Amino acid sequence: MHRRTLGLLFGLVLVLLGSCGQGQQAYLDRVQPLPRERAHPLLGDITAMLPHPGAWKPDDLVRTWKAFLGDTPVPLHQGTATTFVYYDFTGTLNAVYLEASFAPKRLEPLERVGSTGLFLRTYDIFRQERALYRFSDGKRALPDPFNATLDTTDKSWQRITAPDPAFSAVERVVGASESGLGGQDLTVLLPKAYDRNLAWTYPFLVVVGLDGLDWTDTVGPLLNDNLIRPVLVFSVGTKNGAAWGLSDLRSTLETRVIPWIRENYRVSKTPADLTLVGWASSAKVVQDLAASRPDFWTKTWTPAVDPARSDEAWTTLAPPYLKAQFGVVPP
Repeated sequence: MHRRTLGLLFGLVLVLLGSCGQGQQAYLDRVQPLPRERAHPLLGDITAMLPHPGAWKPDDLVRTWKAFLGDTPVPLHQGTATTFVYYDFTGTLNAVYLEASFAPKRLEPLERVGSTGLFLRTYDIFRQERALYRFSDGKRALPDPFNATLDTTDKSWQRITAPDPAFSAVERVVGASESGLGGQDLTVLLPKAYDRNLAWTYPFLVVVGLDGLDWTDTVGPLLNDNLIRPVLVFSVGTKNGAAWGLSDLRSTLETRVIPWIRENYRVSKTPADLTLVGWASSAKVVQDLAASRPDFWTKTWTPAVDPARSDEAWTTLAPPYLKAQFGVVPP
């Protein structure tokens, strides 16, 4: 394991030790792996079908199973038995590991279902609210295709239990796990209490040209401190590190991403509640896209930004723009 990963794990464990206080060592000692037969029963059908999918394509079979789970929390819980599940939509991994706060400095290998892309392992975790985890190929973290919500203290980690609704939440949507996205990954920033205010619909922004997760550090505090009204922000990043082409971006956004967002998130369907943001080297193509479909993209923001300074410029320019557009009016 890389020194950087070890350092991150060590720092995370120190934070957990400090926050959990007395009894932490007992918590670590009492987390135990369970035999395969203790895996959650909802895995029964998929583990039986994947080795012999028949007319199904394995990836489509897993997408259907994921849709069947619906709002069922993943990892899967049955009492204190917690089953971690990973599926390799790339078809390239021979091994997948679990990194967890209850197994510091260790890579816990997941069990592979035959020669398929499904990996799983079950643990007895009696204090699930304390546990953080992520998947790894042994060298780098892997996005979880079944549970998108990331921990706010470190954006590569995930919580076993639901995040605190008093804070915004960052999600990573693995495009390969969603048939409607056609393989396009998304980073999503949800306002606090999104999962609690089930009757609300929200304005939303689609950001093009910002890779990674650092941009969420600017918008998250605005939401948490009530400096802007609750909004959802979706980022498609760059196109493999470069600017998008016009036809590719139009097809990706208008025929896949926006319909999928409207189907899966509680966003407003009012045209004025959708804002397209173009950034850095993708700003010009976003301007061209908005000009070609003014009926669809009624609101657009594309500041001129030096691509080499895009992250720094976002930190400086995004808050004033968001406050102007979504500012909370004092009572």
